Amino acid sequence: MSKRTARIEIHPVDIIDLPPSQRPHYLRLVASNGETLAHSEAYASRSKARRGVSAWLKAFGEVWYSRATDPGVVHEFDASGERTR
Repeated sequence: MSKRTARIEIHPVDIIDLPPSQRPHYLRLVASNGETLAHSEAYASRSKARRGVSAWLKAFGEVWYSRATDPGVVHEFDASGERTR
């Protein structure tokens, strides 16, 4: 059984009229028990959402910011809900 950790997820907004590469993205802060603690408004692109992750990490303090390189902290998902990173 793997240990669950708190994480920040990046998800595309479900807009069927736009191709996945042009969809806005939002962030979701998820606790280690799987509950969503917070979510952002939409960012215009995935790259801007990634910059938002940096801001969230800084805002949540040195403990989170020091783990920014840990692959378990930030998860990215594609339009179908599959984890990409």
